[in-house]
Amino acid sequence: MSAPGHAPQPTGRLGVYVHVPFCARRCPYCDFAVVVTRRIPDREYRDAVLAELARRATAFQDRTLQTLYFGGGTPAMWSPASLGAVIDAVAQRFGAPPIETTVEANPEDLTSAGLTQLRSVGVDRLSLGVQSFEAATLAVLGRAHTPQQARETVVAAADVGFRHLSVDLILAAPGDGPRRVDAELEALAQLGDTIDHVSAYDLTLEPRTSLAVRTERGLLPPVPDEVRAEASAALGDGLRSLGFERYEVSNWARPGGRARHNAAYWRGDEYLGLGIGAHSLRLDAAGPVREANGSRLRDYLADERTLARTAEHLAASTHLAELVMVGMRTTDGVDLQDVEARWSADARAAVARLAERWLRRGHAELRDHRVVPTTPGLDWADAFGADALAELTAPTSEAGSREAARSATYAPRSSPPALDAEGTTRDGAPQPKT
Repeated sequence: MSAPGHAPQPTGRLGVYVHVPFCARRCPYCDFAVVVTRRIPDREYRDAVLAELARRATAFQDRTLQTLYFGGGTPAMWSPASLGAVIDAVAQRFGAPPIETTVEANPEDLTSAGLTQLRSVGVDRLSLGVQSFEAATLAVLGRAHTPQQARETVVAAADVGFRHLSVDLILAAPGDGPRRVDAELEALAQLGDTIDHVSAYDLTLEPRTSLAVRTERGLLPPVPDEVRAEASAALGDGLRSLGFERYEVSNWARPGGRARHNAAYWRGDEYLGLGIGAHSLRLDAAGPVREANGSRLRDYLADERTLARTAEHLAASTHLAELVMVGMRTTDGVDLQDVEARWSADARAAVARLAERWLRRGHAELRDHRVVPTTPGLDWADAFGADALAELTAPTSEAGSREAARSATYAPRSSPPALDAEGTTRDGAPQPKT
């Protein structure tokens, strides 16, 4: 039941992602593309990003800029002056400032003066890598801040005028006990409405990371699946009681607090990725093109044009399948009218036929012209994605994806998705993160 290969029409919207790879230390669970250093090439990296922007922005020149996101790494290690220079250049290139500008940061990297500087250069949203408000969990995760620092940073950010604050929480850390979630919810309750967004991820023990090795050797206890499921359910109940709404599998927001940048990935908007390791999606007459920057910092600083890059030309049906896959991770679901307008009436019919099985199982419902997951249906996000890849991708060029999708078990997700450098999270591939 593959959808026709009609090249999709662009939405006209654009998100810009800037990868700032520098970290003062590598966390024991991290397998991201980061550069560990305490002295970063501040000006050199800024100049390289600005040069890449000047060269590549022309391919997106007729798009309407929506959002700008600085991810990493630890973007807050970059000077406010460099962040501001990139913010100004992006606004100038696309004729208007973004409607949302986010910077990822760790609590230990921010002071009141630094927060004031971030606000002054145009940053209006912070995504804080808190990960936990429990000292024992922070120690296991190798985080440099204390619970008190995390609380103080949230309060300080609100005091200088940040109205959009997101915190990351990592669940299922080795040694987590039954009281862990209660402690996180208590801290969030004490901070009140200063936080309007929470991203909660299960920890995945990535191969060769320090946490994975220690767990394999029996030095750290693994977290049983039933504990993961109980923690996820308890956190969800608690966040709802605090006024948060689950709008994506891993993301919760108070009214007005949804992450607009992430929505670009979920809606199939184009995005321009700048910096080493960044990803882009461009839609042109020949079809979708997904691009990825290499990760050699030395090459990028010497001349960003020499950085190795890859370009993957996607079948239109693959782009459609991926749109359905990520759309069904959100409470907005998939807009059938949008599918028809951007692809074709046949594509809409193919998605509608696929959705019929989800409706019969009670995992989705039809609201006007949208197919949306039910509340329990959000726990079947992996299954939605497997169905979309198996049924909508072209049978010739996407045989591998179809075979992989068919082999996936149709089963509910018992806990939030894994923290992943390519998940909806922290490196700007779709993905992204809060």
